[in-house]
Parts: sequence; structure tokens; C-alpha cells
Amino acid sequence: MYFTAKAVNDKTHMFEALSDLVFSYIKVYHADSVWYYMSLLKDVGTLEESHPYLFFLRMRLFAGRVRNNKVETAITEELAFMGKENIGGNDIYIQMEQTFITGYALCSEGKYEEADPYLETAYKLACQLPYEEGFKFRICTVWNFLSTLNFIDKGDLYIEYVEK
Repeated sequence: MYFTAKAVNDKTHMFEALSDLVFSYIKVYHADSVWYYMSLLKDVGTLEESHPYLFFLRMRLFAGRVRNNKVETAITEELAFMGKENIGGNDIYIQMEQTFITGYALCSEGKYEEADPYLETAYKLACQLPYEEGFKFRICTVWNFLSTLNFIDKGDLYIEYVEK
């Protein structure tokens, strides 16, 4: 699908095909393939066009690494990525990724009370995006946020968010 879309310069389908590949490799934890396809995805369009895809996939990659007991690697790579000069902190995708990753990392250490405000912020940022664009971000962030609410015994708030 990627090569067909590339042949007709259909950026949307190029982004979607590469995102599907990256997500599939995240699930089976083939990091080299993840990075290869993410680099292709990055080159498909402008930085603004690729942000919704790249930052969502970076969030999922971080979570995958944590699930595979690679927390130190995940944190080290995230710090290196965020330390690059071309990464600005005012972009909503960057803010969402940073707050999600911070909260997720804290959860991996059992620090749910500390993780809660980060995951809540990530979810609220996802809610600021247009519905279709933000859907995958809301799904990714809300379940992690709701899980922390259960761990810290905030059942009323949990029910409020579930009803939304």
C-alpha cells in the first residue's frame, strides 16, 4: 500500500500505511523495523504533517518498551529525542507525548498518584484536537488515565470520565 500511494504521491495513504507498519512492529517489539518505518514516515511530508503520526507512534513505542521491561532504554531514548534542537515544547503533540510518557513511566514504577496529573493532562490535550485527528490520541491516553484513577481510589472521577 505504501509503494502504491508513493507512486501517485498520495501522502495520506503513505502516512497511514507506514503508521500501520510501525504499529505492527511495535506490537511484536521489533525496534529496528519500528525506527526504519518511522524514518520513512518522517520523510513523507512536512514536520507539521507528520506530527500527528510520529508522536502517536512514539507514545505507543514507549508503552511497548515499558511492557517489554525496557524502561531504562525507553527513557534514555526519549530524553535523547527531546534534547534535539528541532523539537519545540509548544506543539500540542509534543506536550501530549511528554505528559503521557512521564505519566506512563511513573505508572511503571507504581507511582500512580504522581502519574495521575500527567495522564490527565495528556488526555485533556487529546480532547483539544479535532475529533477525527484526536481520536487515536484520546483512546491511548484515556485508558491509561482511567487505570490510574482506579489505582488511587478515585472511583467517582473514573465514573465521570467513563460517562463522557
